[in-house]
Amino acid sequence: MRNIAFLLSQMRIKIFVRILAFVTLMAIVVLQFCAAIIAQSSYSGMNPSPAIRKFQQQPHLLVAYGRQALLDKGDLKGAEHWFIRALRSNPYYIPAWLGLSELRNDEGDSAGAEEILKYVNTLMNDVARWRWDKAMLAYLLGRKEMLTADLSWLLQHSGVSERTKLKVVKFALTLWPEPAQLVRKLGHQSIVPLFVHAVRLKKKGVAKALWPFYATSSPKISEILSYINLLIKNKELAEAGVIWHRYFSDDRLVYNGDFTETPINSGFGWRVRKVDGVLTGLPAKDNKSGLHLLFTGTANIRYAGVRQIIPVVPDQRYLLSGMMKSDHLTTNKRPYVEVGGMYCSMTKARTAMVNADQDWTPFGLRFTAPELCEGILLQIKRDESGDIDNLIQGDFWLNDLILTPLISHTQLNISKLDVMSKVPDRLNPSVSGSLPTETVK
Repeated sequence: MRNIAFLLSQMRIKIFVRILAFVTLMAIVVLQFCAAIIAQSSYSGMNPSPAIRKFQQQPHLLVAYGRQALLDKGDLKGAEHWFIRALRSNPYYIPAWLGLSELRNDEGDSAGAEEILKYVNTLMNDVARWRWDKAMLAYLLGRKEMLTADLSWLLQHSGVSERTKLKVVKFALTLWPEPAQLVRKLGHQSIVPLFVHAVRLKKKGVAKALWPFYATSSPKISEILSYINLLIKNKELAEAGVIWHRYFSDDRLVYNGDFTETPINSGFGWRVRKVDGVLTGLPAKDNKSGLHLLFTGTANIRYAGVRQIIPVVPDQRYLLSGMMKSDHLTTNKRPYVEVGGMYCSMTKARTAMVNADQDWTPFGLRFTAPELCEGILLQIKRDESGDIDNLIQGDFWLNDLILTPLISHTQLNISKLDVMSKVPDRLNPSVSGSLPTETVK
């Protein structure tokens, strides 16, 4: 019954997605048809209805016709006609002025283009809309001071969309690739959006240079995670680990090892992905059942859907401990826990497969992080079965995962030497040759 319910729910989702896609396409077709009728009546000179005639006087439509004449046909006179009509309809319509300024520049009248741009600048105090277009026109006309002021304004203004700010940072980095120059041009007030979007653009060098300043500005958790992920992808696990432990984890090496918190699918937290044939369940905060994997019996799965990257100290021995439980697991291949190197070569350590049926059972997994290895990958896995009866079904639970550093023999010897160095020479056998004996009288 549980498998049937699962399959029905998947079918409902697919049907809903298809219906939504069909409705969306039909809406686009209707809009395109209406736009075609309006455009045809405008160009053909036919007598349109009052509603269409009124719509044709909308300045945004007239500017669109002007841009089409300019870009598609290179018709400067035709474009000018439409831009002027738009300004007659609305003398303060900024896109029409910007289009006319660009047109004058294309005609070789750079002075006229700049005069129009200056006038537009007076109309746009505290106006966010169209400022990006004005900035691009300022760049085209070589007005660097106006360009810099507009880019800075766009970054610092709360009413500007994140998409536009991303375009601003991307463009600014082509002009000023060095972080110091970037901040000097756009101002220290722009550091937060510069950092945020440098991370989104995967500009690691810029983000690293700006991080110390961003960290003092009440940073958002989501942005910190994005920066940590950027460092992880660039194999800088040690630096990412320092930031992670500062904001997310105290001394816990395995984050959320009891699974009482929702997986964040980011940073050094649990990353859980959907896998066909497996349902992933997580407990409520007052429940001690841990991670629950329900195998539906519909697939022969090579599973690795739950994983966590963990920063470690190179050449350090560790013990991973935890608890496993199972109920009516089928097939000869069942879940187990595995530890391997992250961006480094490491002999994988893995537990034995869980039994088909077992109550909560402790396990311990010892391993050594190799030299120069700054991170490990902890995974819950299941291998494909080669048997005919290979569709795995049943329940698996995992809980109380703890990673503990162990003292190696080298560290122990160093510790002993450190202790003996503090012992007086007369009591130190390495100096006196033997321990002193007490004379009994």
